[in-house]
Amino acid sequence: MSLGNLMFTKTHYPAAIEHLSAAQKVFNSLGFRLPAAQCSEALDNIYLHQDNLDSAAAEMKAAHLIFIDLGVQQHVAQSTELLGIICILRGDLTWAEELFGEAETINRVRDNRSGLALCAHQLGVIRSDQGRRREAIIQFKSAQLLHEEV
Repeated sequence: MSLGNLMFTKTHYPAAIEHLSAAQKVFNSLGFRLPAAQCSEALDNIYLHQDNLDSAAAEMKAAHLIFIDLGVQQHVAQSTELLGIICILRGDLTWAEELFGEAETINRVRDNRSGLALCAHQLGVIRSDQGRRREAIIQFKSAQLLHEEV
């Protein structure tokens, strides 16, 4: 997995995908679901850098389901946020709004101010794109206050 991440940082995307996919197969064969899901998360990041939204979404959905099943709330929140970003990039603002609402709820329970700020900002972007300016301004102000707290 580390070699794949190193290849990613050097922008050797094909090699990074190859190493992360191989690591993921090994983790899956050993029953290590969390590191396998983390490989999916890393692959998602590579695909996003390549503007391959379909592959990014597939990897993130797979990781997200594992994080939910394992009950790792930090990863559930992060994967929900990443899926929301993919939805924004795809133009699916309705689903993105739902996902950021879910992530906001998880971050509120975890008292994760940074995560709440991200959600508020993204919800502001979504509502602005939908022409809901007043709601967008409220979200942006909330994000600003949360960032100042952090």
